[in-house]
Amino acid sequence: MRQDDLGSVDFLYAPNTKVENGACRFTMKHLGALLPIKITLNEAARATELSLTSSDTPFVLNGNVDLTADPVTITTEGTTNSVSLALGTKADSNGISLDAGDTTFFMLIAPVDMTGNTILLELKNGDDVIVSKEIAGKNYKAGKAYMIEVE
Repeated sequence: MRQDDLGSVDFLYAPNTKVENGACRFTMKHLGALLPIKITLNEAARATELSLTSSDTPFVLNGNVDLTADPVTITTEGTTNSVSLALGTKADSNGISLDAGDTTFFMLIAPVDMTGNTILLELKNGDDVIVSKEIAGKNYKAGKAYMIEVE
């Protein structure tokens, strides 16, 4: 989703049983790793997809969350070498218009250690590649944000 479309995100709350002044505190624990992806374009463009592809360590596809465990545990199953973000709506599958300058997208991925791996980031309009950049993978941890900047 684009920065101006940021809505609900996959949060899990963990209540704290200690009550103070009639209020119960809780903390938000993010289930995924958040990737704010800032792309700077030299000229306006139309885009239909933003994708990340890894040839070394695949992205996690599915998983289970055990809410009864203390602490809450996440187990993963199934992987894929590419994750993508469709740009536009079902009604308008022609993508979105991007102005020259900076646009920030937000992508969530399951926690995965891709340290030492290379990830190919591509911004496309159909089959046409607008931006293609190799970035260094990191140890993407739950509840953390990892800024990616591409010109």
